[in-house]
Formats: sequence, C-alpha cells, structure tokens
Amino acid sequence: MMTKKKIILILVSLLLLGGVIAGVMWISGFEVLPDEEIPDSHITIDYQRETLQIYTCSLDNVDYISVSNKTGEYKVSRNEEGTVYFHGHAEVPLLPYSSAGLFESVANIRCEALIETDCTELYKYGLEEPSVVITVKMKDGKENVFHLGDAAPQGGGYYFRDTTNNDVYLSGTYFSERFVKNHTQYYQTTISKEFEYTGFQTLSIQPHEGEEIYVRTTTGDEATDIRFMGGTIVEKPFFSAGDSTPVQGIIEVLAQLKAEYVETDILSAENLTKYGFDTPTTVTITALVDTSSILSNITGLENPYYDPNGNGEQKLITIKYVIGGTVDNITYVMFDDQSVIYAVNKANFEWVVNNTVDIYCQRMIYIRYLKELKNVIVEVDGERHHFAITDPEAGDDMEVMYNTYTKVDQAQFRNFYTSIIGVTHDGLGYEPEEGSEPYLKITYIPIEGENIILEFYQIEPRKYVLKVDGEGRFFAYSSKIDKIVKDMHKLINGEEIMN
Repeated sequence: MMTKKKIILILVSLLLLGGVIAGVMWISGFEVLPDEEIPDSHITIDYQRETLQIYTCSLDNVDYISVSNKTGEYKVSRNEEGTVYFHGHAEVPLLPYSSAGLFESVANIRCEALIETDCTELYKYGLEEPSVVITVKMKDGKENVFHLGDAAPQGGGYYFRDTTNNDVYLSGTYFSERFVKNHTQYYQTTISKEFEYTGFQTLSIQPHEGEEIYVRTTTGDEATDIRFMGGTIVEKPFFSAGDSTPVQGIIEVLAQLKAEYVETDILSAENLTKYGFDTPTTVTITALVDTSSILSNITGLENPYYDPNGNGEQKLITIKYVIGGTVDNITYVMFDDQSVIYAVNKANFEWVVNNTVDIYCQRMIYIRYLKELKNVIVEVDGERHHFAITDPEAGDDMEVMYNTYTKVDQAQFRNFYTSIIGVTHDGLGYEPEEGSEPYLKITYIPIEGENIILEFYQIEPRKYVLKVDGEGRFFAYSSKIDKIVKDMHKLINGEEIMN
C-alpha cells in the first residue's frame, strides 16, 4: 500500500521531469545558437593636434635657409654627409639634434590656427616689421619667405605669415623659437679633445710679449736618467729638468673643458680688441691618443679616435687655445682655430695668468748619482778643490782623494755631496751683470758622458742665481750656498758634516 508521503514524492519528481523536457524542446526550436558577444576593445586614439599645413619642400632640394632676427643674420645648410653647418663657420661643431631640427623644420611647416584672412593691419601682430624673416632658398634658385611677428599674448606660439599672402596664423612654439634665438646657441660648448697625461708630448705657452715656455715629455734614455726624474724637460726659455705636476694639472683642466657659453662668432677687429685678443696668450698641446679601443678611457663613451681599419698605432693630435681678456669671472677663449669666441670660467685659465717658467722646472737644481761620477771639482774664492772618486759603486769601500794625495772620509764626502744636490730653487732670478764671475763653481766629471757645470752668481746680499751649463736663472738663498762651502772646508779638515 502506498503511503501519502510516497505519493507526494512521485508527483514532485514528475513535475521536475516535465520542466526539463519542456526546456529541451524550447532550446531545440532554434536551428543555430547565437554567437557569444565579444566586447569591442579596438580604440583608435590620435594624440596629434590637428594643424594647418602652410608649406612643404624636399630637404634634398634646399640650398640654404636664411634667417634674420634681432640677434643678427645667418645662413644654415646641410652637406652631402647630412651634417648641418652655418655659413662662414663650417668648422664649428654644432649640437647635433637641435641643429638638425632647425634645418629640418622647414620641410613641413604647420600652424596651430588661422587667426585672420587677408589681414590689412599686419602691425597688430608684429608682422609689418617682423622680428624674424625666414627665407628657404632652393637649389633651383626659387625662394619662399616667411615672417614671424609677436608672441601670442596667451603664450603658446607666435604670429606667422607666408609672404605670398596676408593671412595670419598662429605658429607652434617649438618651430618659432628655433628661429628667434641666437644661432650661436646651436654651437657645442665643449672646447677640448679627449687625451690623457700618459699620451702627453709637448706644451707650448706663448704670451703676446715675453718668452715662450716649451715643455716636452722625456724620451728614450732620458726617461731613465735621474736628472729628469720629473718626467718632463723644459726646453724654452732655457734647458732644465722639468716637473710633471703642473703639466698634469693643466691636462686635468683641459681634457674635458666646457665653456659657459658662446660670446660671439663675429671676429671683427673691434671684437678681437674688445675681448682681449689683440694681446693674446697662445697655448698649444700635442698628445698621442689611442686608436684601437672602441670606448674612451676618459668618458666611457665612444672613442672619437677609434679606427676600425687601422693597425692600432697611436695618433698625434694638436690642441690649441688662444686666450684673450678676463672680465669678472669670465675669460674669453678661442679654440682650435674655430671662428668663435667662447666665455670660460676664469678658474680654468688662472694658471696662464700666474704662469712663470720656474713652475715647470724641477726644484732640485741638479741631481746625479754619485756612482756615475769619477771627479767633483769645486772652485770658490779663487781656489780649486779636486775630489777624485775611485770605484764609486763600491759603497763603504769607495775611496775619495782630495787634490790627488789626501784621502778623505768617504762617508763625510757623501754628506758633502748631499749638500750640493740638496740645493733647490725658490723661483726665478735675473741675469747677473755681464762679465761677472761666479762665486761658486762645481764641475761634475762623469765616468761616461760630458762634464756638467753648476755656477752660482751672487745677485743680492741673500740671493744667488744658479745656472747649469750656462742655462737657467733660478735663485736660491745664500744659506744653501754657504752650507756647501762650509761643508767642503769641514770635509778637507776632517770635521764632521751634519745634514
């Protein structure tokens, strides 16, 4: 017997089954199921501001662009290699991107808006007497002329006109300001060539008046000679062992020097006088640079001297500065025969202003290894003192004979010799009177090579001028010279020499 509960369950199951069958029959009534809708994700966004095209041309057919603005007039062209240059200053390197932008800007001149058609009052826009006149000269001789007037009062551009009609437009700021500014702002302000002290060869400093200073690096056997331990030699105005320290300091300044700005590229007689180039100082440096490395040791960027087809040999370069006057914190400089006057922070060339030859000379007047000598002759007060050295490399067994017959203590002789080579100069002196005799004369007679003569002339009560083989004019204080003489007398009298 079926209970009431079972009857209810059966009825519910039949109702559910019927619902499923009805749903299936309803869906099967469609021959094709509808496609799933896909959202449209394709959105076109154009960020370019809509502008009015005024003029187009092929840059390959442009001979030059002539610009006249409040700073002057100039012409700019592009050569076959694609390098942009200013007429009359083709040797001056330009900022590559901005100068290219200047030349290429006329290829497609577009304006932001049309302000007025067939304007009869151009003066309202500064176009009756335009601030900028741009002429595009084509290689076939045709010209197109454009005017820039006032800047728009709300900013964002300048009033512009194609001179073939009187329509007034509003040009874009970037386009306009390229032609408004001084063209020298397109010049590079780097006024140096990459080089390192290891490649240094020569330094010449030639003032308008006075002596040239010429310093060179040691070469060959000189590099191992104790006399030239400073690494450089001064050849002008006299021969002297050199000190490399000031040369290295100069190179540190000049190897990556930048000007503050370009003062002018108009090299008229008036400007040359105005900026001090009527009485210039000329600095010339030569250096060897690496051609084998792709990257620069100085900047880590591309090596400007890299030669992929070369054999790795070093290249000799020349760097030249012509230094004019100084006003406030600016020194005016011309670089490497470029037709430009640069304004440089005066700190970069103060070494020229304070320049004297003694700065480049080794302060030790003369050094020679004792083991290289066989005789030392000292002449003072009309007397000649001869010291003969036997076997100078024997150390404590070395013998020194005074005036041939008297043996002197070799240790005390070394102390005496130290007094000689310990003399340093304290700057430049002046030439002794013509015909005067040296107070003290020391002659080195080496085992090999030529004799070397040191002469000490008294020029003031407390000062002597020192010369080596007749060269130089350094001064040293009398206390140093007196010590040499006193120590020599102690040596020949058997007294102890204290250093």
